[in-house]
Amino acid sequence: MVNGYGWFVHRGLWNSQSGAYIHDNHTKLVKDALKVPGWNRLLFLEDDHEFADDMLYKHAHYTQPVVSGLYVLRSVDNPMPVFFEWDTGRHNAVHPSKERMKCMLENRGLHEVDVVPMGCTSIRRDVLENWPAEVPMFFSPINPANGATMSDDVWFCRKAQEQGYQIYVDTSNRVAHYALFPLDDTYFIRWNNYHAPSLQRQAEELMREEED
Repeated sequence: MVNGYGWFVHRGLWNSQSGAYIHDNHTKLVKDALKVPGWNRLLFLEDDHEFADDMLYKHAHYTQPVVSGLYVLRSVDNPMPVFFEWDTGRHNAVHPSKERMKCMLENRGLHEVDVVPMGCTSIRRDVLENWPAEVPMFFSPINPANGATMSDDVWFCRKAQEQGYQIYVDTSNRVAHYALFPLDDTYFIRWNNYHAPSLQRQAEELMREEED
């Protein structure tokens, strides 16, 4: 049970949306929320997650513009943490290096990144209130060059950064993501430790082939 959830329900400080297009749901949630006075952060939660008891307390005390909890991809075969950095040229969102990932998981707390998902993310009210009217807040454009679709959370983070807002992940705010069973960062660490030796051998073999 997440501590404090009932208080928000009792005060009417909650909303729920479902529909075919997630960017439309996110946009409508923001529009509805901005009609309600008396809050400082809007928290997005998705129903295929499991949250720690103190999750709401943590989000209530952030002062940063955008902060996400830590969870992993919903894949038992590729449970990578869901936070990203831009590549060179800012064309694609990619996972941080192994060294930085290790540092972020060993030093639990706030870390600045470029892109976070919306499954457990809170956004400061002024970010939403001051959003330029001509810029869609949530959008899923298609790249005509390759036909790939940009997810609406990637779009939001990119546009928020262009307005000068920083994006963070809190690696102490740990969330489970439901697949065949709940996946979290501890599963990722076990998965990574299991696969790391074979991945290292593959890299060494490729290096030897290049030398030959």
